Amino acid sequence: MKISLSNKFYKKEAIEKAIGKFGGVCDCRILNDNFELELVPKIGSSKDIGMEFCNFVLGITKDEMLF
Repeated sequence: MKISLSNKFYKKEAIEKAIGKFGGVCDCRILNDNFELELVPKIGSSKDIGMEFCNFVLGITKDEMLF
């Protein structure tokens, strides 16, 4: 599945951190500088993994804004 995140709001570092954390449930890669991503769920992963990934990146972004 493909998802897009705004490169005006999200930082590449937050996305890369999320990719590392999601390694057990999906393979993910950034396709371009517009932050289009490809997620390939692993066996047994939720079909909603794209939304979960977006929420996780948002959480990282929010946490980094506080510090």
